[in-house]
Amino acid sequence: MNKIETGDLFPISELSNLTGVNTVTIRAWERRYGLLKPKRTEKGHRLYDDKDVETVQTILAWINKGVSVGKVKPLLHNKNESLTVEIDEKWIDYQNRFLQSSKEFNESKIDTLYGKLTKQYPLKVCIEYCFFPLFECFDTNPKTSAETQFLYTVIKQRMVLTVIGRNNKFKKLNPVLLFLHASHSSWKIWLSALTLSENSIYTLVFEDIPSLALMVQISNQMNAQAVMIYTGEKTKNLPLAELTKLNQDCALILSGPDIWLNKDHNELKTIQSQIIFNPIEGAQKIVDSVKPLENF
Repeated sequence: MNKIETGDLFPISELSNLTGVNTVTIRAWERRYGLLKPKRTEKGHRLYDDKDVETVQTILAWINKGVSVGKVKPLLHNKNESLTVEIDEKWIDYQNRFLQSSKEFNESKIDTLYGKLTKQYPLKVCIEYCFFPLFECFDTNPKTSAETQFLYTVIKQRMVLTVIGRNNKFKKLNPVLLFLHASHSSWKIWLSALTLSENSIYTLVFEDIPSLALMVQISNQMNAQAVMIYTGEKTKNLPLAELTKLNQDCALILSGPDIWLNKDHNELKTIQSQIIFNPIEGAQKIVDSVKPLENF
């Protein structure tokens, strides 16, 4: 391969910034699947151009339709935008492999599979096609098996480490705070945290804060740019007026079952508040609306 040094080319970090795909995943797509063929400097550093940006965007488009990354290469030059694809059986295979590893109570296998999956795919895709279907049972059957509890505990630890690792890069920024109120569905709040951290947002999760007043106090002290409160239970008599004490520039999302919908929200009209049933969709709403990083 001819090596070059200059021109309308940019490094892998810029390709990551332009596409939202982390550098680890870009390298995996190149090395394992041959989806990208970067040019190289004399020292061997990867260089990309606008066509590579288009290629990554096309890869993402197919993956977002449920196509596994191993089947993307022959589709890269398909111009038929109306083509639809059923969700790839590979995702079912990933779920089954997680479940089998949990039946063996094999933390090492779960850890290896989690690492492999999150290196090859954006977290948004992992959440939609693997993690969300894996843990829906917590909502439909709170008395889940020991194997499922073990699986969630191991994956949750990895999710926490992922969020912490990304937070270390952005701790000088105003945080987004996620509060879990009276709920067994902590898996949704952690998938929401992954969604936010994947988008370079400093995110903190609080699972055991007993009152809205304390949530408000924490949010104001930390100068949070957005707050999401999720409850998976139909908690009664929540003192929503406490939320009007949030800093006025702090956006608020209430998420969970229809307890929020059954309330009189007149007292919340003075603040930026929205009701979004699914907290993961709420996290995406925050991603779409927060200030650009350079303006924090």
